[in-house]
Amino acid sequence: MTADPREVLDLGLEIGCGMLAHGASVSSAIRASRHAMRDLGMAEYHTDVTGNMIIVSVRGETDGEPLTAMRVVPIGHQDFELITMLQQVASEARNNSIPDSRARIEAILGRHGRWGGLDVSLGFGAVSSAAALMFGARWIVGLLALIVAWSIHRTQVWLSKRRVSVFFQQCVGGAMAAAAAVGVALAKGWGVPGLAGIEPGLIVIGAIISMLAGLAILGASEDAISGLYVTGTAHAIHGLIVTIGLVIGASVVVAGASWLGIPVWINAQFSIDGLLGPVSVFWSGIVAAAWAFCTRASRRAIVSAGLIGAASWWFFLWLLAQRWPVVAATGAAALLVGAASAAAARLLRV
Repeated sequence: MTADPREVLDLGLEIGCGMLAHGASVSSAIRASRHAMRDLGMAEYHTDVTGNMIIVSVRGETDGEPLTAMRVVPIGHQDFELITMLQQVASEARNNSIPDSRARIEAILGRHGRWGGLDVSLGFGAVSSAAALMFGARWIVGLLALIVAWSIHRTQVWLSKRRVSVFFQQCVGGAMAAAAAVGVALAKGWGVPGLAGIEPGLIVIGAIISMLAGLAILGASEDAISGLYVTGTAHAIHGLIVTIGLVIGASVVVAGASWLGIPVWINAQFSIDGLLGPVSVFWSGIVAAAWAFCTRASRRAIVSAGLIGAASWWFFLWLLAQRWPVVAATGAAALLVGAASAAAARLLRV
């Protein structure tokens, strides 16, 4: 045993903390941290996460003194490419010296992230625009959804820099989406040309789809399945709070518009026969690929996400056309997403 337990402990802590700070699931971060410490020859090693705290413990010899360290995970932003690079450091720890691995981690974590940049904001706009077009909206609605979603993300970035909580950021985002729909409804009432036949509710649906807490709920489910009940519960509550903020913001604006006599109808009923076509499937692939871009995934992951998203959306619509219940069709399509994504992740190493 040549590795110093203290150095191994620090390496495992850096890997786990870095992955958690940039959007990795708790189970993935724990596996990567333990993998590195095991390959470096620790007789006993353990990593645990509770809420926003990560605890790492190692023992160089079976009868040696254990070393334990705890760190609060800093607040970061999603960067799946960074997570992939940290996983590679963990998997290659056996073949590199600890100083080399630490230098790689410092270089990875020191990269300039794109969160908050105009390109990521445009990516969120593309998600919203493609989602509106996926539901059969006209091009003008897709353009409005893009502008609104871009504006919402820029506003949330501004609020985040001023330490405004995520709940209130979501309230503002939901209010902005609903306000855009109210503005379109009001313009239609005034007879503005080019707005006839436009459904204002599709603007709301498109604009808020990028703010839904899908990844938070998915991470909570994975943590619970992995036996991390406390952390899974915390992530589930976070997803609930984020959703409540979104609903409150949109509801206040819609209620205010109704009180002023401006009707804004959010229609979520769509014809399956109209959506089950190449155009809707194409835009669904753009939604998935644009979302992957927003999480800074690699090019291979973006392309594979787009293909899997398009195939799963077509499968979901096809099941609905076969008169499957919505819940069952959703579950079957989600199962296809999970299986295809797991296979693609292994093949593409992402």
